[in-house]
Amino acid sequence: MNGDLSLELGKIIKDKSILSNWDSSMSSFPANNIKYLGMDYLTNANKILNLDKKALQVLIDHAGKISKNLFLKQLYWHYCITLSNLEKNFDPWTFCFPSLNGMYGIDSGVFGLLALLSRLDSLIVHYSNSGITEDILRDTLSDINLWMNKYYNENGHWGFSQSNWLLLHMTGRLYRLGRLQFSMEYMNTPLRAYKHKNSNEIIAFFEKGIKIRQDGLIDGTNSICDPLCWSAEFNENHDKITGNPIKSIGKVEKSLLVLDSSDYNLALKAGDPVLDVHIPEGEKLELESCLISFSKAQKFFSTTFPEFDFKAFVCYTWLFDWQLSNILPPESNIVKFQRLFYLFPVKSDDIQMFERVFGVRHKDLDKIQLKTSLQKHLAEYLQKGNKMSNAGGFIIRSQIHVI
Repeated sequence: MNGDLSLELGKIIKDKSILSNWDSSMSSFPANNIKYLGMDYLTNANKILNLDKKALQVLIDHAGKISKNLFLKQLYWHYCITLSNLEKNFDPWTFCFPSLNGMYGIDSGVFGLLALLSRLDSLIVHYSNSGITEDILRDTLSDINLWMNKYYNENGHWGFSQSNWLLLHMTGRLYRLGRLQFSMEYMNTPLRAYKHKNSNEIIAFFEKGIKIRQDGLIDGTNSICDPLCWSAEFNENHDKITGNPIKSIGKVEKSLLVLDSSDYNLALKAGDPVLDVHIPEGEKLELESCLISFSKAQKFFSTTFPEFDFKAFVCYTWLFDWQLSNILPPESNIVKFQRLFYLFPVKSDDIQMFERVFGVRHKDLDKIQLKTSLQKHLAEYLQKGNKMSNAGGFIIRSQIHVI
C-alpha cells in the first residue's frame, strides 16, 4: 500500500487494523467487473430481499459509482474479502465500516450494505447445507427492507444505517422465526441464576463487586451516580450460596439471601451459550405469536445447531424497564411480554426508548406529536421527572415449557 492510498484510507477508516490484510485482498482484485456490483446480481438478490423498486435502484446506482472509481472499487473488494474471513465469534459492534459521509457521492450505509450483500451467495449455501428453508432466509433478511423503509420515513430519501446489525444476519448467527429473531451469542452479563431442584423457582445474583444504587439499579444508569451506592456480594461454597438477590422485576435487594446449595442447580452464568432475542419493528407484540416463536426456536436450534447447547433465552431492551408494569395496563402486550422473563438491571439510558417509542433521539417532549396511547402514557410519566432505561431478562431453557 503506497503513501497516498494509505492517507486516503485513513480519512474514512477509524480502525486501521481492518486494513492489515489490504495487500492480500488486492492480490485477488478482479481485473474486470466485480459480479456483486452487477445489476443482474442485485436484481436476483432482490428476489429474496423484496426491496421497494426505488430502494433497489439506489443500490444499483451506488454499485455503478463504485464500479467506475478505482479507489472505491478496491475498497469495496477489500471489504468483500474481509467479510468472507470473519472469525466465528467476532464482535459485530466493533467491526469498522468506512465513513464515506457522501464522499464520491456514496452513502456510507449503502456501501456497507452492498459489501454485506456480497455474502448472499455463501449465506444461501449455508442455509441449504444446514437444511434451513428459504422461507426462513426471506424472513431473516426482511430486516433489510424494514430498515431501509425506516430510513426513508425518517430522512425523506433512501439509505441504510444498520450495517453492523446486519452482520449477524449475513454470517448465519441470527434467524427470524415468526415474530422474533434469535441470535447465537454468549451470556455477557456477570450474573448467576439458580433453579430449585424440585420446583420452577429461579433466583439470580450478580457476581461480587457490581455497584448498586439505593433504588436497586446499577450505579451510573441514566448517568446518575449514587454517593450511597453499595457493592453486590456473592459467595458460593459446598453448602451455601450467599448474595444480594436480583428480584425478578429487575432490581437488586440490599439484604443478603442464603440458599442451601443442595437444593439448587446452577442454570445460567456469564459465558454460557444463549439465544439473544430481538424484536423486529412493524408488528404487534402479541403474546401468542411470541410463544410460537419461542417454540419454533427450541426446535430449530436443537435440530439445526445441536452443538450450540444454549442455556437460556436472553433479551436486552427498553421494554424491560420495571416501571412499565406500573405505567401500562396489565393487558398490555408489553407487560405480558415482560412477564415471560426474569428481569435484571443493566447500566443503560433512555435513548432506545425515545427512538422506538417517539421516533427521535432528542428528549424535548414538547416538540413531539403524541399519537399513540403508549406515547401518551410514557410522556405523562416522563414529564413528572421520572427516568427510564433499558434492562435485561432471561428465560432458562428448561423453563420455556411453563411460560
